[in-house]
Amino acid sequence: MHIGKFGNSFFKKKFYFWSNKTVIITGCTGFKGSWLSLVLKRYGATVIGVSLKPKNKKDLFVQANLKKKILYYDCDINNFQKVNKIFQKVKPDIIFHFAAQSLVINSYKKKQETYKTNLIGSVNVIESCNNLNKKNSLLITTTDKVYKNNNKRKTFIETDKLGGSDPYSTSKAALEIICDYYLDIAKKSKFFSLCVARSGNVIGGGDWSENRLFPDIFRSFYNKKVLIVRNPFSTRPWQHVLETLFGYLNLAEYNF
Repeated sequence: MHIGKFGNSFFKKKFYFWSNKTVIITGCTGFKGSWLSLVLKRYGATVIGVSLKPKNKKDLFVQANLKKKILYYDCDINNFQKVNKIFQKVKPDIIFHFAAQSLVINSYKKKQETYKTNLIGSVNVIESCNNLNKKNSLLITTTDKVYKNNNKRKTFIETDKLGGSDPYSTSKAALEIICDYYLDIAKKSKFFSLCVARSGNVIGGGDWSENRLFPDIFRSFYNKKVLIVRNPFSTRPWQHVLETLFGYLNLAEYNF
């Protein structure tokens, strides 16, 4: 394995922590989930994916042949019995909860599905972790869109008011409140710990989702069509997917 001169010590530290860990990634067929699966496999972790099937043959999960590289369960997180059964069977050390209805435009078209998956589905994952009779740590991801946006052109801080102007944002803001309840439970638990992370718009290879700016740019380029930018005056805090994931990994290591 070729690591590079300056990455050797970094890799050793990551490998030392993750190589003996059993990790569940919900939403493993999605953009972030696929990338995290690849990263954790490189660090020697036993990776278990819990997710719906990929929607596109171009998706990174398919292109990287991850179905044969991890233990994959085709599972809707809205099915509590199935989720809980998988968790009891696998007995994970660390869980990354990425599964969600994450597209803003789709949240308008599928409001009930968005709220059900992002709220009830997330509660199913949390309860499945809390039911484990062993030490486990859950990292839940929400979004920078959980903050109420007053268009004041300022950076949000932790104590800013929660809010949302679309079903996706409001579902994630509501999940933050649910997590407050479970954080209190986690503080009293001998086995279960919980943390929540937020990020902005993530970019990187393998994202072919609809109605995302960078995938739309590449689609218009390859199809030789004019790109229509829906909200040209919006401010977008771009982050590369690996930057976000390494933040998640550091938080998960700290919280375990």
